[in-house]
Amino acid sequence: PDEVGWREAVSAWAWALRETLQKRPWALRIPITGPPTMPNNVRWMETGLRAMRGMGLNGGLRISLLLLLSGLVRWEVTMYDDLNTALKESGASEKEMLGGYGQLLTAVTDPAQFPEVHALVNEKVFDDTGEPDDDFSFALELLLDGLETLVTRLDES
Repeated sequence: PDEVGWREAVSAWAWALRETLQKRPWALRIPITGPPTMPNNVRWMETGLRAMRGMGLNGGLRISLLLLLSGLVRWEVTMYDDLNTALKESGASEKEMLGGYGQLLTAVTDPAQFPEVHALVNEKVFDDTGEPDDDFSFALELLLDGLETLVTRLDES
């Protein structure tokens, strides 16, 4: 809606695209052979561009941002779909599959060659899988912070 700012509109667009692709992960397996031409793809493009209206960016930058945002969404949904498929095929629980990752890394890597990995294992970073939306929310907010900096910089010039 026009009454919300561009940041809220772009965020809502990204979350809606994510939700749509999560319901239809098979759509991510269709090869991209060119720019959007099908009605629903063009509708998503139109909605994303409309969300960016208040940014004050030229059309080329808005298209680039649309590609960046949709790429983030596609990557995240594809990664989680792949992990969920592997989880279902393994018959293990998420806790079983991911809970032992730190131990596995410790067993298969040398701390002298992989000191950063081992530091994270020692911090128990891999022991907490977090909430399903945490990684996407973090990445989207980081990207939106960068876009806000860009918009501010362009406004000042």
